[in-house]
Amino acid sequence: MHWARCDSVPLLSSCLLSVATAKSTIIGAVSSFAAMGSTRPTFHLVMVLAILSTLVSTLSAFSSSCCCREVSSLTTTRHQTHLSRLSATTFQDLSEPEQRVYSLVESLHKSGHVFRIVVMGNGAILETTSKLGPVMKLNTSPKTGKALLTLASKDQSFEFHLSPSDTAKVVLTERDTGEQVMRVIRFLNSDGAPMCSLILGEDS
Repeated sequence: MHWARCDSVPLLSSCLLSVATAKSTIIGAVSSFAAMGSTRPTFHLVMVLAILSTLVSTLSAFSSSCCCREVSSLTTTRHQTHLSRLSATTFQDLSEPEQRVYSLVESLHKSGHVFRIVVMGNGAILETTSKLGPVMKLNTSPKTGKALLTLASKDQSFEFHLSPSDTAKVVLTERDTGEQVMRVIRFLNSDGAPMCSLILGEDS
């Protein structure tokens, strides 16, 4: 991952500190001359003080702007996350079982339905509500070498990844709770353990 840098920030901070110090010194000198009743030196020092004040304001504004650009660049770069690091693969590269998983997910993606997505991990559960898309990609993970289905929002701030090769079984269930009918699609691994569940939204 490339992180944007703003190398001028430390230099600007140093210059700002030096100018601010000089400004404080001149303020002290102006006060001393004024106390002694001298006007001519005081006039020149006040002019220099005005210039330094303008310089301090300019450097402060430029430093803040530079910092903001750096944060914006980091945010933009960070959102170009997983998809840009995955190598492309095709439907034909998948095995027949993997193609069936892909076709099922593709149909869910094209439906435009909203799902409650529940992902089960080792000691953790992640839940969110979203459509499966609008982005759908099939790639190869550089870490595992396995095919990886990616469903993401347009700006990729939300990404859902599913490994077709690790999906041994897909179970579709329907249960009437009395208040609503829950329609759930469960993706199970070879041990029969749930990888994730897609709960169809009430309005879908």
